[in-house]
Amino acid sequence: MKKRFPIRFISTEKGNDFRPVGRLRSATLRILRQEKMIRGKIQVFWITEREMANMNYAVKKRRASTDVLSYPRADGEHLGDVFVAPSYALKIAREKKYRVKDVVLRWVVHGIFHILGYDHADPLDARVMETKEREVIGHVGGVFVTP
Repeated sequence: MKKRFPIRFISTEKGNDFRPVGRLRSATLRILRQEKMIRGKIQVFWITEREMANMNYAVKKRRASTDVLSYPRADGEHLGDVFVAPSYALKIAREKKYRVKDVVLRWVVHGIFHILGYDHADPLDARVMETKEREVIGHVGGVFVTP
């Protein structure tokens, strides 16, 4: 029986072949198991910086791109959607001297934890969320990068 991965990648950027799929799938599976999710599907959208800025303004009234946006959904097995702008991740990676795949991994993992109800509004919640992110990223062989 072929195993279905609970993550789907969708790109709105023309010619975008940005697909660090292996670690992202592994991280998603790890998170779902860790959180005792029996089933569920998450979609990750690769979007342009302009799309990200528009979404960020629509939701948070901020007129700039951001690292990641995530939206929980309550329709059957679809847990939610994560949005990342790879070109923005590349800028941040260059600026901070990180590998872009580590930046994207951190942002997607962060977005998935938001979908599952985690937040970082207060210091204790932020510590819990970051600890979980570090564990998952380390488990899949990634490097935890700071914003």
